[in-house]
Amino acid sequence: MELSIKLVIIVIIIFLYFVTMKGCIDKFVPHNKFHSSTNKSSALKDRHKIDSIDIDLNKDDDNSAYYYEFSNEKYLEILIDMFKPHSTEKYILLRNKEWEFYIDDKITGIYNKAYQYISNKIAQNTPDVQIVHDLLNKYKIDIENNQYILDIDMILYRNYKMNGKHVNFLVYVDNVKEIMLNIEIKGVVGEDKIGLHPTEAYNITMDNNKHQEYEEIKVMEDL
Repeated sequence: MELSIKLVIIVIIIFLYFVTMKGCIDKFVPHNKFHSSTNKSSALKDRHKIDSIDIDLNKDDDNSAYYYEFSNEKYLEILIDMFKPHSTEKYILLRNKEWEFYIDDKITGIYNKAYQYISNKIAQNTPDVQIVHDLLNKYKIDIENNQYILDIDMILYRNYKMNGKHVNFLVYVDNVKEIMLNIEIKGVVGEDKIGLHPTEAYNITMDNNKHQEYEEIKVMEDL
């Protein structure tokens, strides 16, 4: 009888031990373990949303300027000077077309053309900005004239900064050109979240202060 009681007590102790250890382990599992920080696949429709904060970080003192990114206002000013958006065309081109929210493979070639336009323009103007994530939100299409407007979100990040920028680009694409219609800073993304995205390490000196530019692609002829 005493042996049975001891065995029961031992079993209870072992059970309580494992329950306690499980609780301790759960507390130390990284929070993002339960939140997907990667895309389901390489398809456009499987890109995860950008989790940014609608806030501005403006550090003007010399000690923090190295670690913090420009203010949203200054950053937007730089992007506008870089892309020179045709704001007047924003409300003219494809104005009678509805936004398409369903993303499928048919739009991939056009999206890649817009992405390369943005990436090349950044590479031509600044040596250290990376696109660490990109997402197509919606688009307009005029099939007859092969005209598109794409609403694209990106995370732009400079090495060693404590935050990146969540930027929205509105881009027009047709047979021969790409035009930037509008740029908006949607928020700030912390360096810890940017660390969940792939970034490319590179040597600015060896690269002659330039990223490698994409070659122009032709997708309209196949449509």
